[in-house]
Amino acid sequence: AYTGMQIYDVAGELYLDEDALLGDLEVAPAIYVGEQHETPPIHELQLWLLERVTAQDGFVALAMEHFQADEQDVVDGYLAGNRSVSQLISLGDAWPDFEDHWLPLVDHMRSQGLDVIATNVPEEALDTVYANGLSSPLAFVNTWDTSSTWDADLPPRQIRAWDATYQAYFETGFDYANHGQNWGLTYQQALDYFSDLAVIRDHTMAYHLAMHAQDTGDRIYFVGGDWHVQTGLATPDLAAHWNSDLADYVLVTTTPRAGFETLRTAVFEGRAYADYILIYE
Repeated sequence: AYTGMQIYDVAGELYLDEDALLGDLEVAPAIYVGEQHETPPIHELQLWLLERVTAQDGFVALAMEHFQADEQDVVDGYLAGNRSVSQLISLGDAWPDFEDHWLPLVDHMRSQGLDVIATNVPEEALDTVYANGLSSPLAFVNTWDTSSTWDADLPPRQIRAWDATYQAYFETGFDYANHGQNWGLTYQQALDYFSDLAVIRDHTMAYHLAMHAQDTGDRIYFVGGDWHVQTGLATPDLAAHWNSDLADYVLVTTTPRAGFETLRTAVFEGRAYADYILIYE
C-alpha cells in the first residue's frame, strides 16, 4: 500500500490537489498511465485515478497492455458476467499475477458497465515472427495480408516503420546482453531487430485503442509499461497517427519519493517524461 501520495504538475512546477488534477484531466480524450509492472502501490494509484476519471465521465474505456487483442471476446464475456475470474485469466492468457495487480481495474469497469480494450499483439503472432529468423520483424509482418490468421488483431499493413527519434528513445532502456547479443547479433543489428518488435507492439496497442475511441466516442484510459507511455513517443503518438482526435493526450506516471527529482527533471528530445507525476512513499 502507498502512503503520503502527492500530485505534481511537471509543466507548472507545482503540487496539485485532487480536484485540480481531475479538472485538468476532464477534457483529455486520452489519459496514458505508465507503470512499473507488478508494483502494488502503482496499481493502487492506477485504480484510485481510474475510479475518479470514470466518476466524472461515464464514457471512458480502459485500454490495457496486459491482454492480447485476440482475447477481446474473453474480456467481453467477463465484463458481461458470462465468464469467471479463472476463465478470464486462463482463456484470456492474462499476465502472471494478474489477479493481484490488474483485476481490480477490470472489476471496476465491470461494476460501471464500461468497456475494457485488449490491445496487445497475439503471442502466437510473435512466435511466428521469432520462427522467421533474424530478418526484420516489421518487414515480415508487413507481408501478412488480409488472409493472415491475425489480420483482425493487427493494424492494417503497411505498419509504419520507426524513425531515428523512436529508436533513440527505445535505446534508452535497451538491454543488449539479454536481447540479441546471445543470438550473435551486433549491437546495431539487435537494436534494429528489437526496435521493429517494439514498434509493432506500440502500433498494435495504439491502433486498437484509437479505433475504439473512433467507433464509440469514448475517452481512453490506457494502462501500460512506463516505456510505452513516458514522453509520448511510443503508444500515445502512434495512437494519434491512427486517430487524430487523440492527439491532445495527457501522460501520467508514478514514482516513489526517492525517484521523484530525477523523474521531474527528465527530458528526452525536449519532451518531459510526464505531464503529471503521482508520488508515493
